[in-house]
Amino acid sequence: MQGEFAQGDPSMSLRSRSLWLQRAGFVCVVAIAMFSMPQVCAGQLLGGGSAVGGVQIDSDGVLRNATVQETKVLRENREALLKSLPDDLAHGGIRRISLNRLQAAIRERVEAGASPVVTEEMELLGGMTRIQYVFAVPEENDIVLVGPAERPTIDAQGNVVGAKTGTPILRLDHFLVALRTAEATARQPITCSIDPTKEGLQRFAQYMRQVRGNHPNLITDVEAALGPQKLTIQGVPLDSELARTMFAADYRMKRIAMGHEPSNVRGIKSYVDMMTSANAATPRWWLAPKYDAIVRDADGLSWELRGPGVQVLTEDSVITASGETKRQGRANPLAQRFADQMTTNYEELSKKHPVFGELRNVIDMAIIAAVITKSNMLTTAGCDLSILLDAQALPTIDYDAVPQFVETKASVLAKRGRTFVTASGGVEINSWKILDEKQTDGKLKLVTGDVAPMGDHWWWD
Repeated sequence: MQGEFAQGDPSMSLRSRSLWLQRAGFVCVVAIAMFSMPQVCAGQLLGGGSAVGGVQIDSDGVLRNATVQETKVLRENREALLKSLPDDLAHGGIRRISLNRLQAAIRERVEAGASPVVTEEMELLGGMTRIQYVFAVPEENDIVLVGPAERPTIDAQGNVVGAKTGTPILRLDHFLVALRTAEATARQPITCSIDPTKEGLQRFAQYMRQVRGNHPNLITDVEAALGPQKLTIQGVPLDSELARTMFAADYRMKRIAMGHEPSNVRGIKSYVDMMTSANAATPRWWLAPKYDAIVRDADGLSWELRGPGVQVLTEDSVITASGETKRQGRANPLAQRFADQMTTNYEELSKKHPVFGELRNVIDMAIIAAVITKSNMLTTAGCDLSILLDAQALPTIDYDAVPQFVETKASVLAKRGRTFVTASGGVEINSWKILDEKQTDGKLKLVTGDVAPMGDHWWWD
């Protein structure tokens, strides 16, 4: 799989899939991997429990459902931490963040022996909900991020979101990982994948050739045949918070597609609910960057991200008896319809399921990090971000227990016609390739006064 990806076949590495099958009968068996929403370790910034989004990772890296109590503990601990945020974060509007000043503030805390080194205000990047602009400011030896902001709050599942719109808040931890991996993404895009083993696929194919009808042990037999599925990540550390966000968005998309949980968005109907007959191919869906334009000024000092940020793509594939997956080079109309629904309604979907908004934040950050790196913006601005770029000086959140595999979970849905099984997904962030499509806009010109710091703090409105 890795070799195929390296040879220019990215979608082959994007699948977070369970399986498909087609045989006579009137039952649709949907095999889906269960795994973690993003979590933070107890005692770390915005931590207070390892249960987030209804799931838990145990010490062996096995994923299971979180209890109501575990989610409650996380939510309450995060709510307590947010009480330390300054009152002026409630103002909202358009916020500016000086990366130079942010680093200086962190350095001061290190030198003073303060704990934690990174405050909640820093980790939440001043309440910013998206990065719309990035400016190089040579006069200040600085790089400034600009975008909308809100007062952070905690929703029912423990997500950190804006109090006004419910949009997820940016995380410094994610941005640091994006910055530190930006140069490597020129050679290898960031992707996540959840894959059944080849042996599991072979066992599954053999079982489905033998089974007849809808017997009582069908679900458990399918789960046993597939066995544990492997989680893989490329481009960022597996033990990072950013990786968990990617896996979680992949997982939610898969569950919505297969009708295992509602989208709660009127314009998004599950793929299974739209099915009227079987299809010999299994559709795969993956999340990828989508901007109306990425614009820079003539000098490369000012950059803007325009548009929604995320799209859902699809393509058919088939799984052979030997456990191999073959691409079909096309998408069936029904799978394309589901993908288009997700893309069109992504903004509303992000409010119903904040993990999709978190993924958009991750994509924005990966693109901005690529802008800073590919355009040599640090040198142009004369900006030293050595602490932010140094994993030894400023570690990001990591985990003793990392997601390693997931147990296959299956359910049964009644459908007319022949049996059809599918659950597919993934994430691809090819940030350097996206920047190849940049545009130049003479009207997008850095006005230093617009980003000149007000006061002595690292963010201002």
